Amino acid sequence: MTRISRGAVVQVSELQISTELSGAAVILDPAQGNYYSLDGVGAEVWRLLQEPRTLPELEQAIMARYETV
Repeated sequence: MTRISRGAVVQVSELQISTELSGAAVILDPAQGNYYSLDGVGAEVWRLLQEPRTLPELEQAIMARYETV
């Protein structure tokens, strides 16, 4: 397992193709011939990672989106 430091900047891979379909993220990895589907929080994370973000930035965005009172 690879660990990512909290200060690292992360974003989706340019080698994968993705689209949104009925609120889910559908991702194709053409090199491996695999596809993945993310819904709920996973789809939101994928959407947020379309632009580079640090892990704390990602965490803040997810908490703001799903925080309940």
